Amino acid sequence: MTVSGYKVDKKGFVDLSDYARALAVCLASKFKNSSVHAYHITLFHFGVMLGAIYFVSQGGLRNYFLASILLLIKNVLDSVDGSLARLQNRPSRVGRFLDSNLDFVGNLLLFLAFRDLSLAARLSAFLFFILQGSIFNYYYILLRQFNNGDKTSQIKEDGQSVYSYDHPLVLKCLYIMYVVLYDWQDKLVDFVECKIIKKDRGSVEEKFLSYLSTGGLGFQYLIIIAALLLQHTDYIVLWFFGMNIFVGVLLFYRAYR
Repeated sequence: MTVSGYKVDKKGFVDLSDYARALAVCLASKFKNSSVHAYHITLFHFGVMLGAIYFVSQGGLRNYFLASILLLIKNVLDSVDGSLARLQNRPSRVGRFLDSNLDFVGNLLLFLAFRDLSLAARLSAFLFFILQGSIFNYYYILLRQFNNGDKTSQIKEDGQSVYSYDHPLVLKCLYIMYVVLYDWQDKLVDFVECKIIKKDRGSVEEKFLSYLSTGGLGFQYLIIIAALLLQHTDYIVLWFFGMNIFVGVLLFYRAYR
């Protein structure tokens, strides 16, 4: 595993979703020799997310502005926890599932907080949002696996851990929750890659990943922030629906280039 604080030492592509990484590594380095661990940061940024959700639910430009600030802070801290785990050489499967599960819950609550949209529109936008993130994450994990990067996340999660500090019962509970929230997405993307695209898993192109990174969480938050500041939350539905078409085009390109 890389100990530089980055997920992979030589990324090789422009990650449009990971713009906060350099700042996150800098902040994480301040806690490297402290008693603060990655899961402390994860729990804290979930609290920040809840604050953003509250302001979104209140509506109005002032509240949307405050929510936008908190979303940016949350995004930075969401990079700090992983960077800190790598800098402390303390990877954790508990931390991996905790982070993903809290992201799912927080993001779902965020979309539900858009009170100007119908429930169907909010849930549809969230479904588009979460699936795009899972597709990008799948291919980014492939890149890391073939380039000596962080292997805490796996293509096919099994809920197992080789780390003595990962509590077995906590890990099992978080893994079950992960399966409920994400397993259908992981299997869907893996089916498309293995049964339809049928490419060498080590041949993920840099250009492909750069375009696909627009489905990464950091970039997605920028779109949400833009919609909030413009006070047009309806743009969120249009964007994530359109992005589904864009991601489909990218997968078609990977299959038939």
